[in-house]
Amino acid sequence: MILVTGGAGFIGSHLVDTLLAAGQEPVVLDNLASGDRENLPNGTKLMEMDIVDAGVVEAMAELKPEVVIHAA
Repeated sequence: MILVTGGAGFIGSHLVDTLLAAGQEPVVLDNLASGDRENLPNGTKLMEMDIVDAGVVEAMAELKPEVVIHAA
């Protein structure tokens, strides 16, 4: 699984599109401060939280991503 931080922003959402086209199922972590849910294709899993939130550590432990792309 690939986690994309900032995945609802301009650059991050294009990364998500590319990953989906390659057959991946990325998970997006974004606080939507400058990104927009509308930038994501329907069905994309969005975790709405800030990268500095304490809950991110728990989320990472639960998801166990193989790759993290940091675009936040």
